[in-house]
Amino acid sequence: MFGNALGWVISAVLAALTCWGVWFIGTLNEISPPSTGIVAKTGNVRLDLVSHPEMLDVIKLPFDAQAIMPGMTEAKDAAPLYRQAIEKYNSDKFTYRDLFENKGKPKTTDIKDLPALQLLIDARNCKTMNLFGTNPREVIDYDRASADRLEAIYTLGFAAKTLAFYIKKEDPQNAILLAEAAFSLGTKMCEERLRYREFDAGAEILRGGAYVIKSLDASRANAADIDAPMRDLLKNRCLPLWTAIGSADPEVISRSAGDVFYVAKNSKERMWKVEAILKLGRNKFDMGSFGRGADQRWSRLLVKRMAKDEKLDPVVRTAAQAADELTLEGYHMIGG
Repeated sequence: MFGNALGWVISAVLAALTCWGVWFIGTLNEISPPSTGIVAKTGNVRLDLVSHPEMLDVIKLPFDAQAIMPGMTEAKDAAPLYRQAIEKYNSDKFTYRDLFENKGKPKTTDIKDLPALQLLIDARNCKTMNLFGTNPREVIDYDRASADRLEAIYTLGFAAKTLAFYIKKEDPQNAILLAEAAFSLGTKMCEERLRYREFDAGAEILRGGAYVIKSLDASRANAADIDAPMRDLLKNRCLPLWTAIGSADPEVISRSAGDVFYVAKNSKERMWKVEAILKLGRNKFDMGSFGRGADQRWSRLLVKRMAKDEKLDPVVRTAAQAADELTLEGYHMIGG
């Protein structure tokens, strides 16, 4: 009697272990689900994307640019002028990069000494900008050159808005031109936003330009109204996602693994989709800890599939191609 009972118990245990083993092996091939708690202890960042799908909606700037700059209506692409400005910067980086090196005092306040800034002024009334969209691989890549291109246009915008603030009392005429140039450039960078760095830099530049505009032109005091909503957009919509996607902290990477997949597949905002896909490219090499092997394997598979998908937005597909092409050697070169 007891022998039969013992046999049944052993059989039940073996069956349970077999079922558990099958389940466990199955989980080894499952992508981590989106997070439901804190993903970054610094700032207590949490996403809960399934419960808050609006986080992945298309970003809309919380102001009317033409209400602040009525002249920004020229049916002309500003990109050629900005490219010329970047060329001027690249041929004389130290002049613009170190313009305020002397305890915040500019080395020169004469715009004639700063031809790249004059080009920004010339472009300020252009309505559109397709600076990197015609060749997205210029900034959607892992190499240093792609980051440098974004930093070049940011540095020029920063110089314009900072110089405008510095000379607004003694030279208000040129100050307003520089402020408008900065506001226009920053707005266009935010609207193009192929990368988060482009959006973040543009937000800083446009806010600085708007501040000088409203301080010099009472008729455009509405420029002051953009600061609070822009800060709210950055703090509540952008920083949480960028903290998860852009972090190099192993703990954050582990907690947000499922979020990166979710954003890459479901984001309506192209910028986040691009950044998530580029993160998957890195995750091909740094998600192999215990319990994350499936995430590493699926990172490889997903970027490869997206790289071959001709129906994808060309900008998104560019990100997938860069992620698919990233090698272990290239990963180590970017600090992995």
